[in-house]
Amino acid sequence: MNEASKPTEEFSKLVDLISDRLPDLRCLRCHHDGFYLSQDLSPPGYSFGEVPDLIIQSERAGIPPITTLVCRRCGHIEQHLTSVLINIKPTEATP
Repeated sequence: MNEASKPTEEFSKLVDLISDRLPDLRCLRCHHDGFYLSQDLSPPGYSFGEVPDLIIQSERAGIPPITTLVCRRCGHIEQHLTSVLINIKPTEATP
């Protein structure tokens, strides 16, 4: 892997966060469990309410406001508010 293709520390933290908080994550469309994590897609254009406040708080905290997942099988795009992902309690292992 060359320097240009190495994931950034921030990107790695997001991957770890998703793996920790949503270990059984599946695509909403095809139920596949493999995703690409994209840093290239822009957050949706919200204009009022609680969502912009969460985005502003994330930006002030220095974290990307939106985490974008793309299904490796069907290409379905899911966008999640990063601050909400951070606040999810890690799923407890089932006995």
